[in-house]
Amino acid sequence: MQINVRAHHVEVTKPLKEYAKTKMEKLGKYFSNIQEIQIELDIESNSVEDKRQVAMGTVWVPKAILRATDASSDMYASIDLLFAKLEKQLIKHKEKLKKHNAVPVGRDIAEKEMQEKIEENEFE
Repeated sequence: MQINVRAHHVEVTKPLKEYAKTKMEKLGKYFSNIQEIQIELDIESNSVEDKRQVAMGTVWVPKAILRATDASSDMYASIDLLFAKLEKQLIKHKEKLKKHNAVPVGRDIAEKEMQEKIEENEFE
């Protein structure tokens, strides 16, 4: 899994970059086939006193690209909120894949019966 951290309008310090990478590495426990994670950090200022620290994330997994954005007054909090959103999306995507790859119950029983007949060499 490759993790890239980029920044716009803000300097990425080494502790901030390490924090973002360590946090995003934890997504691997929810989905093992993550190909790449890209994190973009930005500061948006609508007025002099209002500066929003924005974290945007993109996760490439098989059959999907997951994106999330979150903002707060602290960059570390924004990364935490982003992690929570991406975690939720990964879990939902994984459940969707499991549901589509599931074997119908009737088909599973028929396959077991056929396997038993093959083992016993008793065809009707």
